[in-house]
Amino acid sequence: MRDVLAAGETPPETDLTSRVVENMFWMGRYAERAESSLRLLRTIFTTSDSDDELPSEVYQQLLLAITKITATYPGFTQIDPDLLNHPEQELKSIILDANRVGSVHSSLQAMITSADEIKEMMSTDVIGIINDLRDELIRLEYSLNNTMNSAPEEVLDPLVTDLMAISGVMHESMVRTLGWRFFDMGRRLERALQTCILLRATLIKTLPPDEQSILLENVLICLESNMTYRRRYRARLDMTYGLEFTILDRSNPRSLIFQLETLVEHSEKILGLEQRQVLPKWSKYLLDVMTAVRSCDPAELSVTDTRASSNNNELDAEANAPKALGSRIALEQLLARSQEQLLKTSDTISDRYFDHSDSPQILNNGRWDLE
Repeated sequence: MRDVLAAGETPPETDLTSRVVENMFWMGRYAERAESSLRLLRTIFTTSDSDDELPSEVYQQLLLAITKITATYPGFTQIDPDLLNHPEQELKSIILDANRVGSVHSSLQAMITSADEIKEMMSTDVIGIINDLRDELIRLEYSLNNTMNSAPEEVLDPLVTDLMAISGVMHESMVRTLGWRFFDMGRRLERALQTCILLRATLIKTLPPDEQSILLENVLICLESNMTYRRRYRARLDMTYGLEFTILDRSNPRSLIFQLETLVEHSEKILGLEQRQVLPKWSKYLLDVMTAVRSCDPAELSVTDTRASSNNNELDAEANAPKALGSRIALEQLLARSQEQLLKTSDTISDRYFDHSDSPQILNNGRWDLE
């Protein structure tokens, strides 16, 4: 018979197989990936339907960004004026095409598949929300076809709401075991990556002041940060403030630094359970990007180098990239380095903890026992 726990003592966690934590991790990543895509698509639809006509340069940059966020190439990077003037079919494909890797449908289905593999880890509330999301996905094509010419962003709202509900219930109701930690690590890692991709796709190139302000506002909307930014800074949109808020603000749960600090906290807990004396590669990658981000200066990141050659910059190589006044080289270098290290972090986490043999494997030979 099991001994009674002392007051305040945490009960030991049952052993988790690598299959469980892998599905928890990827459920978090796919959920965040889908949400990021949906938020940007919703922003594109909303701004394009606004009474105030969106400057063509800003619209082109946002379309380029959705191709980069979803990695549904060639998308809006190809030389095709008709595609820019009539992007509806490409946007519908990015949402609906289940066979197109990176599409909203593909990411949501992958998240649902991961969740189905680990129902024993899910509460009834989470399972109910996932079933609602499954139903929304079935109705998505019909709903979008009927609203594409009016208010397509309204079709996307329930999907965003369901994804936020899953994250909320998991955060508020799930015991802080290894399963939860890997789920949250997946979310934070993906959100950090998506933030880097979005900022690289939109803010590296310097546009005229009016267009730049509109583009920055749309980026803040995508990151669910526009209202808070407005309340805090009480001023016109400023690139230095925008970068400070989206990259370095520890109180902003959508900022890059917030994701990194949360990931480091998870890594410390996991490494404590492993009783490791030497940091594994994935922790070193995290600390490297954390150091780079913490030491950056938003004022320096916002500086434009007008001497930058368009032939040496990725975004200028895009066929439909809008004409720019220069490039923010320091910002590009920081985000590119962060993105590279985060991808390495993901790969090494997979190599370390997700066993791909045919037989079930217990993580770390059953040493994952205390939390």
